Amino acid sequence: MESKKCLQCGNEFESNINPGMEKKYCSKQCRMKANNNRRFENLKKTILSEKQDTAISQPERLTESFHRIQRDDIRASDRFGNISNNHLETIKELYETKSEVTFYKLKLDQLEKENIELKNELIEIETESEEVEENNNGWLSGVEKTLPTLVKSYREDPEATIGFLGSSVSMLFDSLFKTKKIK
Repeated sequence: MESKKCLQCGNEFESNINPGMEKKYCSKQCRMKANNNRRFENLKKTILSEKQDTAISQPERLTESFHRIQRDDIRASDRFGNISNNHLETIKELYETKSEVTFYKLKLDQLEKENIELKNELIEIETESEEVEENNNGWLSGVEKTLPTLVKSYREDPEATIGFLGSSVSMLFDSLFKTKKIK
């Protein structure tokens, strides 16, 4: 990752090194603001160059500009009522805030999906570890459970307990070391 400075707001951001055009702005909002500023400057240059090309005198230019502004104000007030710049700025801020809210909602949805995936992965790992524990214990887990009972029964009746253990051990050896029958 490469640290860069945003050309619009001046904040530092990290840019992935990808093929193609290099990233110049920290966010989509900054990129759009810079684009609007470029368009405005280009439009301004175009208008200034057109004005310089025409041979209109200074008083005529002022009169024409004044009439154009009045026409634009009348059209705007007919369409929207009497809207001031403060209202337009407020609308612009509300739109930008709405865009931010939408961005964070999408990010929240993505994080919730990742959280669900991680929970599922954790459940799978826990299930696998339980299976491994069951497989590792084998027949010894049964001995661990029955050992206290055997000790108690040995205290009460040692001869019967030893007889039971002897038959159990012989069955265990028979099952472990079974000879295969040859046909």
